[in-house]
Amino acid sequence: MELHKKHTIFNNGHRRRQCVFYVCLIAIPLVQFVLMYVCVNFRSILFAFQKYDYETADYAFNFTYFAQNFKTITSELFKGELLGRAWWNSIKSYLVTLLIILPLQVFVAFFVYKKFPLAGYFRIVLYLPSMVAGMTTIIGFKYFVEKGLPMLFPNIKKLTEFGGLLANDSTIFNTLLFYVAWTSLGGGLILMTGTMARTDKEVLEAAHLDGVNLWQEFRHVIWPTLYPVITIQLYTGIVAIFTGGPPLYQFYASNLPNEASTLQYYFFTLVIGSTSSPANYPKAALGGILFTLVAAPIVFFLKWVFEKKDPNN
Repeated sequence: MELHKKHTIFNNGHRRRQCVFYVCLIAIPLVQFVLMYVCVNFRSILFAFQKYDYETADYAFNFTYFAQNFKTITSELFKGELLGRAWWNSIKSYLVTLLIILPLQVFVAFFVYKKFPLAGYFRIVLYLPSMVAGMTTIIGFKYFVEKGLPMLFPNIKKLTEFGGLLANDSTIFNTLLFYVAWTSLGGGLILMTGTMARTDKEVLEAAHLDGVNLWQEFRHVIWPTLYPVITIQLYTGIVAIFTGGPPLYQFYASNLPNEASTLQYYFFTLVIGSTSSPANYPKAALGGILFTLVAAPIVFFLKWVFEKKDPNN
């Protein structure tokens, strides 16, 4: 009796074709990962060991330069007045997103999901900024703040003193945080309502038969569906402390007052714009590496904690 042969890619045409299909399927994202992540970050790692030589207009490589670059970046991060302000603004931006914008997104999405009166109006008005080109929205917002608000409220000096909300150093950042909150509600609305729509209809009907109120419906039926989406935003938002914040460069290019700077803007303008210089590349690259080393463990730890507390488990 002939033993049954195990089908492998070496002796079976069907398995061979499956293997070829699988390789072709993963080839594009794999190449993208190598080019856009491995190669880019490998160059950043090399920059951390380099220093710009003005005489040769090139980068010199030496392992001792890493210590020099590290000393420079840590000194500026923890002792420099500019980066001290940038640290606080970046953390403030994250806290506003976490404590104000995210709860507002959930509340408005639940309001629309339940089809309360004016739900359709809120859906259109809040999503409208997401449908318009980013620079168009920025120009419209600047015109409204600089021209519209002073005309509507001429007796409020805060709107006009020192050039207005977008020119007064003490009000720039808070005004831009409001812009972020306004423009992000639309995208969050679509995401949250789409997630809520996945709630099991039979569970909802059973809850209504048991006489649950709105809060109980949200807490015990809607929240478990939303939980994975909310928690992903919470722990990945840690990265936004270093790479996120209001679109400062789109508003001010390289002319932003130091009082409104963030970590993302500071390191971005080291290599882009009128304040950039080739000599800044090693510092910017090392800063990115340090931020990754800080943010990655926090993100993985929070991911583990949230998965442990998942009500769906």
